[in-house]
Amino acid sequence: MLNNYPQVTLRPARLEDCPEIYRVHRHAVRYVCTQAYNERVMHNWLAIINHDGYSESMSYKNGAFWVAEYQNQIQGFFEVDFAISRLEALYVHPFFHRLGIGTAMLLRAEELFKQANLSVVNLYASENAVSFYQHNEYKIKGAAKQPLTLDNVVEPLAIDCKYMIKRLL
Repeated sequence: MLNNYPQVTLRPARLEDCPEIYRVHRHAVRYVCTQAYNERVMHNWLAIINHDGYSESMSYKNGAFWVAEYQNQIQGFFEVDFAISRLEALYVHPFFHRLGIGTAMLLRAEELFKQANLSVVNLYASENAVSFYQHNEYKIKGAAKQPLTLDNVVEPLAIDCKYMIKRLL
């Protein structure tokens, strides 16, 4: 628990969390990202979300995968890669936006980077998330494309996003 967000419990993810992480991920993409992306992008994005990716991420030795519990249920998650100093993912269930869950997770992720002796965090922010990161002192370094590809997706596609960084003190 973080002092400013007493209702939010953050902890490392466990394999048995995968169904709830999947639920949060699909809802976040389906109901939040549609504000910034067209139907074709959304179709491909939803097609690449699968349970297997979470367990692989949880076992990655140079990373961390955490969940946020709110009201005794997983309502968010984040993933970091220490090898490249990157926040790979941060999602909050859309019904629980603006309650501090995303900020609590971001602050915890930044603590993990500091504990790993990393002084800069980088990320690729989807268009709908840019203002959240800017509010948390991340700076846009340029436009970027993030591929949305998987073997079962016939037409490769990339989404517009922003490459952002933050220097940690």
